[in-house]
Amino acid sequence: MKILKLDLRAYGPFTGVELDLSAGSLGLHLVYGPNEAGKSSALRALEHALFGIPVQTADNFLHPYNDLRVGAILGLADGRRLAFLRRKGAKKTLLASDNAADLDEAALAPFLGAMDRNLFSTMFGIGHEQLVRGGREIVAGSGEVGQVLFAAGAGIADLRKVQARLADQAEALYTPRGRNPRVNEALRKLDEARKRLRQLQLPCDDWARHQEALETARGQLAELDAHLHAREAERNRLDRIRRALPLIARRKATLCRLGELGEVRLLPPDFAEQRREAVVQRTLAQENAERARSELKRIGDLLEGLHVPEDLLAESEAIEALPGRLGAHRKAQNDLPGLVSRKALLEARFAEILAEIRPDLAPEAADRLRLTAAQQDRIQRLSRDYAGVAQRLAHARQHCQRLEDDLAAVATAAGE
Repeated sequence: MKILKLDLRAYGPFTGVELDLSAGSLGLHLVYGPNEAGKSSALRALEHALFGIPVQTADNFLHPYNDLRVGAILGLADGRRLAFLRRKGAKKTLLASDNAADLDEAALAPFLGAMDRNLFSTMFGIGHEQLVRGGREIVAGSGEVGQVLFAAGAGIADLRKVQARLADQAEALYTPRGRNPRVNEALRKLDEARKRLRQLQLPCDDWARHQEALETARGQLAELDAHLHAREAERNRLDRIRRALPLIARRKATLCRLGELGEVRLLPPDFAEQRREAVVQRTLAQENAERARSELKRIGDLLEGLHVPEDLLAESEAIEALPGRLGAHRKAQNDLPGLVSRKALLEARFAEILAEIRPDLAPEAADRLRLTAAQQDRIQRLSRDYAGVAQRLAHARQHCQRLEDDLAAVATAAGE
């Protein structure tokens, strides 16, 4: 990874400052300045840009926490580049260089590799405090200047403490004259195992003798296996003969009986299938017959126990007519709600009309207004006479009109 630019946009004493580190091919740049110029702040800003701004930081004396911004442009040997900004926050602190879009922390992974914050500050971020601590180690080094310089360069200022701790751990593992440490115990067990191995090892002569005895025993075993195999084969043959003897006797007896039968009629090839089908049909027929007998018995029992009332038989004609009237009854049932509604409407209309012509009468007393038969006949007769009277009236009016017209004509002629 190569740092091409450090963007100190709003961090510590810096505002809108950029360090261009892209020139040159060796990757070495010297940044210098007087005391309090911001060299340590720039180094700290680089660490915070790569790994995040801590929760507590003293670099907000010029810019508030929410406005802190520091970034960089990183490059790889294959030509890939990444430009980004870092803000202070708990999550999603990595931004694009436009300070608007969020970036995933995984975008930095190819550039950082296995390096984390501690490794960066140890190997590449040695500040004034680490240098002072390393100098103190040099003073306490007792001549081991090389180790102490390495300790100061690598940031391991407590190398002597580590060496002492490793020495204690080594002593706990092994001491030249001890028995309890783990390595001493393991060595003692190894010696005991070696002694036991030597005791269990077999001399060459004994091994040869045992090997010869083993080969002899193997030869005898092979002979016995061959003899046993031959005897087993003979036994199997005799056993097969023993099992076949009853079958042979049965075959002879069957042949004799077959000869006594003489010529036997040959059955068709599908006789077995025909027989199975016939057996199945017979079984079904037997089951059906048994079910029919049971049903007949049940019906007979029902008929014997059946009591027919005579009064019910007397109404046979009415009962037989009921199915024909069932449709009319169902239609009447279906029409009943509509008729009830219509009746209610007619009653309401009747009440309205009665209130207009006879407000002194209640609907229950309206029967007094019902016409008698004589009144109905007279109304019908008058209705019939009305047509003739109306026609004669029309003729009379026409005749009067003609007379008036004639009179007007005569008056006009007389005036002349």
